[in-house]
Amino acid sequence: MIVRIPRISSYLGEEEDVVIPLSMDGYYVLTLNFFEDTPGGRKGRFLVLRDSYGLVEETGKPYALRGKKTVVTASGVKEAWSYLTSKIRIERPLSTERIPLLYNIELSEGDTSSRGVRGFLNYVRIYGVPNLNGISIQFKVEELV
Repeated sequence: MIVRIPRISSYLGEEEDVVIPLSMDGYYVLTLNFFEDTPGGRKGRFLVLRDSYGLVEETGKPYALRGKKTVVTASGVKEAWSYLTSKIRIERPLSTERIPLLYNIELSEGDTSSRGVRGFLNYVRIYGVPNLNGISIQFKVEELV
């Protein structure tokens, strides 16, 4: 998957999510997030983090994070979902080429009023914590100048 980050992007607010890191490329981390799109929902989506301070130390382990949000474009999303859904159960993957990017991130407690946290809790309630150890998706970031 190749993620393209524009030089200027729109700030869309703050978001809190529970994410599971899949791959790293420098300061950037490709993660899996489950989002509550409907009550009780657990839609899978990719989310990119700009981790300037090394808060995310290992892949495969869930982290509750809060950060500022923007949207970037990516190619190879459908292929990445195809690989990931062959390894773990994800009922409804979001396979759009526009994916969220969180920056200025900080660790959080996992506020259950956030849809990015509730979606993860909904997934865990039904399937348990996904085992993503050893699962890595090819991930490259291009910062457009």
